[in-house]
Amino acid sequence: MEGKSFIGTMKTFKRYGYEGAPPPHQNLLVFDEAQRAWDTDKTDPTLTEPMLLAQIGDKIVEAGKQVTLLCLMGEGQVIGRGEESGRKIWQDAFQNRDDWEIFVPPAYRTFFLPSVHHHVMDALHLDVSIRNDFIDVSPWVEAILSLDLEAAHSAYKNMIAQGFRCCLITNYHQVQQIFAHLKAKYPEAHTGLLMSSHGKARATDFGGQSISSYVKAENAYLWYQSNGSQGTIAGSEYLVQGIELEYPIVCFIGDYYIKNGMWTIDPYAKNTNFQDHSAILQNVYRVLLTRSRKGMTIYLPETNPKLQETVAWFRSMLHVL
Repeated sequence: MEGKSFIGTMKTFKRYGYEGAPPPHQNLLVFDEAQRAWDTDKTDPTLTEPMLLAQIGDKIVEAGKQVTLLCLMGEGQVIGRGEESGRKIWQDAFQNRDDWEIFVPPAYRTFFLPSVHHHVMDALHLDVSIRNDFIDVSPWVEAILSLDLEAAHSAYKNMIAQGFRCCLITNYHQVQQIFAHLKAKYPEAHTGLLMSSHGKARATDFGGQSISSYVKAENAYLWYQSNGSQGTIAGSEYLVQGIELEYPIVCFIGDYYIKNGMWTIDPYAKNTNFQDHSAILQNVYRVLLTRSRKGMTIYLPETNPKLQETVAWFRSMLHVL
């Protein structure tokens, strides 16, 4: 609750900082998950969120202050409608704004056209993951998403050797065993089911329970602290993108699965008019597979006929309980 004093939603900030209100009192604006900036806005469909923020910055300057906009961007994290443009809309918003000094990491060297206002700084690239006890699971996750079994197996062995815990389970009875084990051995650890919001979990895959992945924003803290470990409701990519759990259970529910050696989207998966639904689903599972601090369990219900090839692929790589 104390965080509300300095952390606000973009929707609220835009309303009070742009639509006719006095200039905000801040002169440092930090935009987390900036790669998810909207490419349109309901109040003015001709303006993107970066354009709106540039105009808010103009207001702050007009009030006699300097302003710094710090954008924290992650790769492969675009998961929502209106976000598909990614970092390009930042280029579109600031490319011709010579009144802004632009500082970028080396990987974005060619992102903005070179000019006297364009600066490259090595220190802006955060190349060490503090998640997973500083064990980098990204090579493993990327190998999974590209279906490079050899690379995935090599990366998995490397993670395990460094102390990361990861295993595969294929029936719901084992899910309950995992929860009981974690509660007994690591009572302070955070855990919970993680599930894509694009599919509907089959009750038969969860012991006859109807498992939803929708958690209201006001209930997020309660889910994180206690409800998640009960296994009655799952956290979606939207809920967990900005948090980590010590030992999450990542569930594959059939919206994204391997068929004939390729990742496939279920035709009944929820589609909210994405420009590239395949890229969005890949990002969804990239998010779900990178939320752990100490280790994770992957749950692939073998009772689901669509997941047979997926189960076999992961079984050939992971330790199976």
